[in-house]
Amino acid sequence: MNNIENQRRQLRQIYLNVWQKMTLGHALEPMEERISIIIQMHPEYHEIMKNKEVLNMDFNSEGIMNPFIHMGLHISIHEQVGLDHPAGVQEIYYQLAQKHQEPHKIEHLMIDCLSKNAKIHTQEINTSAYLECLKLQI
Repeated sequence: MNNIENQRRQLRQIYLNVWQKMTLGHALEPMEERISIIIQMHPEYHEIMKNKEVLNMDFNSEGIMNPFIHMGLHISIHEQVGLDHPAGVQEIYYQLAQKHQEPHKIEHLMIDCLSKNAKIHTQEINTSAYLECLKLQI
């Protein structure tokens, strides 16, 4: 197993551990709490969280949306808004909230803009294009 595959398994295992702790009613650490909120927002992924085989699945070849990337993007949006990074994203989020009033929908709008303006593998974001895309949603 190469390093990337190992990292992917470790990250997925975190989600599975949070799922297990949630279902057993165990206390969660702050980051686990954030992950649990995202998992709860996505009931379509709950069956996946029960399956240890998901640690080795290659979603790209299966033609299935990768739930871990999707949930990770939600976490990224939460972090951006919480830190106001890039600068101005928090204000845009609040403006979007006034228009749409549904946090999950707002996050999906933001994820769409993020996906259009980011190079996922290098984690580089065209910040100005991203913010402009978000402003168009207001």
